[in-house]
Order: sequence, then C-alpha cells, then structure tokens
Amino acid sequence: MASDSLLDEIRLMAKADHAYRMPREANPYGVDDPRGTAWLAGWQEEDDRIHRLDEEVAKLPQFRILVEIVTGETALATVDRDDFAAYTVSNMRVTNVRAVSYESAEARARFPERGDVRIRVTYEGQGGMFA
Repeated sequence: MASDSLLDEIRLMAKADHAYRMPREANPYGVDDPRGTAWLAGWQEEDDRIHRLDEEVAKLPQFRILVEIVTGETALATVDRDDFAAYTVSNMRVTNVRAVSYESAEARARFPERGDVRIRVTYEGQGGMFA
C-alpha cells in the first residue's frame, strides 16, 4: 500500500507531467492502483488550474501565432501580444493540427451574448500562412 506522502509526491509529479504536455493517457500506473488515482488527480488539478495566456503561449512550440477570441469557427476578435497577460485560460483542447483552444473567463466577458466563447491559438504553417 502506498503511503500518503508518496501519493502526494505522485500528484505533484503529475502536475509537472501536465506542464510538459503529457496527455492523461501517459499515466504510468494502473487504473486500479492508488498511485494511478493520485497521478490522475494531480494531472486533472493542473489541467483545471487557471493560467495567464502569456504563460501558456510561452509553452507553445512555434513562435509565430495568431490569437483570436472565437465562438465555434467564427472569429470575434484578435488578441494582440501586448494584451496576452490580460487573459487567464484553462482546459486546453486541440482544435486541429495547428491550433489549440482554451476556456477564458475574460474572453467570455467580452462577448457575454455569445455562447461557447474561447481563445484559439493558431500556429503559423509551413508557407507562412495561418490555418
């Protein structure tokens, strides 16, 4: 049986794993193992944590990006790099091969009349064009 201090360390390890963009499926422990449950709890805690947009963008592999506030596929506004720190984000989701989206309270507040408002970050493609 794993000790509470070991499980706490595993939860912290999972937070770091999440920061390195390891997916939920990277859990190194079995599903019926308390260590696996602790790892998933730590990973989920980090996934749910609110981050500043400028911190998140710094983790992305490409330098040139387009940041937009969107609802579905419709762009509502572009976010300038100077304004990244004004947004907090959580729950990153892959949109397509060159884009991710985040939930953002500040983006939703800008467009309260719209549903499912998110921030979408699109990486520049090979030919210099955005997706």
